[in-house]
Amino acid sequence: MHLISVILFSISANIDAFFLGAAYGTKGCRYHIVDNITISFLTSIGTFLSMFLGEWLVSILSISTANTFGCLIIIFLGIWMMMDYFFKKNVPDDLSEKEKKALATGRTKRHAMPIASLIALSMALTLNNLGLGFGAGITGLNPYLTSAFTFFFSLFFLTTGMAAGKRFLSDIFGNYAALISGLLILILGIYELFI
Repeated sequence: MHLISVILFSISANIDAFFLGAAYGTKGCRYHIVDNITISFLTSIGTFLSMFLGEWLVSILSISTANTFGCLIIIFLGIWMMMDYFFKKNVPDDLSEKEKKALATGRTKRHAMPIASLIALSMALTLNNLGLGFGAGITGLNPYLTSAFTFFFSLFFLTTGMAAGKRFLSDIFGNYAALISGLLILILGIYELFI
């Protein structure tokens, strides 16, 4: 079942949620657990669907070929994210354009998160997971278990990120989100390739 791979995938695919949550916390947005559950649920659904797409590809190719292909996709994504971090090192935060727009739609004067922000955040995090989910599906990770862990870690990182959303946390750790995610994804791809 490769439980270690499932957990490693889920952490690496959702670590950005912590920094996004911290960014919302520094903006003064009040959040409810229902908001975070909604975002996490939609993110896990996107991961689930992309994994099934990867599993479909396995039905066309041999298992070993598909597994190697999936591992190479995951390794490539890890390297790409790490390179992207170094190329964009001068940017003060690690949010994508979609995530920045999602932040911009939030009300920042201690108001609850509007539905538009919920949808935008969910889409940003889901799109972030599509390529990873596709690669994970090809390598044979259990889509049900992976989606469940994705939901859990997305909810965990969002909630803890918002709770710890003080400016110094965002300044110290926020810039390293892509590097940490990329490194974990690279380790996952190499691990899956050789087991």
